[in-house]
Amino acid sequence: MDALIHAMAISQSAEAARHAGIRVEPHFTSQEALSIHSEQGVIELAGPRAVEFLERARKLWGLAGVVSLHMAMLHCASEILAKQTAA
Repeated sequence: MDALIHAMAISQSAEAARHAGIRVEPHFTSQEALSIHSEQGVIELAGPRAVEFLERARKLWGLAGVVSLHMAMLHCASEILAKQTAA
């Protein structure tokens, strides 16, 4: 039951991020990298930060059979943006 509640919270976070115009674009080149687009601009993650981001998203992927990789990435992106705003 806890996994389902956690999955629902992630889904809500991802939907809120999507409605706020946040999007994540992975760049699968020789080195993993991605871009987080928001109203505040673009954040580029590369190297260890990108790997950490993608590992976190992959851990959330499939949670309770509800969370897609795209939703997990949106959720992780909203966490990064929230930390930047708080700093």
